[in-house]
Amino acid sequence: LTCNLQKTEILPGDDFVVTGNIKNIRNKPVANLVVSGLVTDPAETTTLKYNASTDANGIYAFTVNMPKLAAPGYYSINVETSDTNGNSGQCQNLVSLGTSKSMNLSINLETNESYEGSMLVYYFDISNDGNVELAGTLGLYLDDVLVKSTQFSIAQGMHKTINDSWEVAGAIGGHTIKAIALSDGEQLFETELQQFTIVQPVSYDIFNWYNLLILLIVLGALILYL
Repeated sequence: LTCNLQKTEILPGDDFVVTGNIKNIRNKPVANLVVSGLVTDPAETTTLKYNASTDANGIYAFTVNMPKLAAPGYYSINVETSDTNGNSGQCQNLVSLGTSKSMNLSINLETNESYEGSMLVYYFDISNDGNVELAGTLGLYLDDVLVKSTQFSIAQGMHKTINDSWEVAGAIGGHTIKAIALSDGEQLFETELQQFTIVQPVSYDIFNWYNLLILLIVLGALILYL
């Protein structure tokens, strides 16, 4: 009994084929014999099972579907078979599953218009689609310039929302905002640009209000006098 792998290095979500042949003690191919394939993870906690039958030439094949969130490391491939006469065979091989860093990120602003010095409230919506935990920083960029950085960590297969705020600073007028996720110096995701406007703060002329108040007092006094 032999067992050969189509490839020995794969990534989460990949498929690969295990194939081999079975011969008897006379070196003749054995047809219509059922083989069982067991794929065990590095921690030996999960086993995937596959079955196949040999063709007229004693050849079998089955496709392993590696889960997208499978942990990285070496997976053992064990192929076993036996016949009604008590004859049996076994074969073992290894496949290496690599690391996949994959995430989605969006940034949602409470408003697309604010004035300098006000607090802009926003939140990051992140999901980890890879097979390892991710940690790093989420950066808020105004016109491609980093203005606020926030730490994050998220386990594989998870989704979370992170709230944050930034004291608006910049020239009055139109700008762009985006977010970038970094982990170990590697850029994982960059959002599309959003339009953001910094507006002129509303100001009140204290002097005019004072004059109006004096005028009202004078008018009130005249009315009482009359």
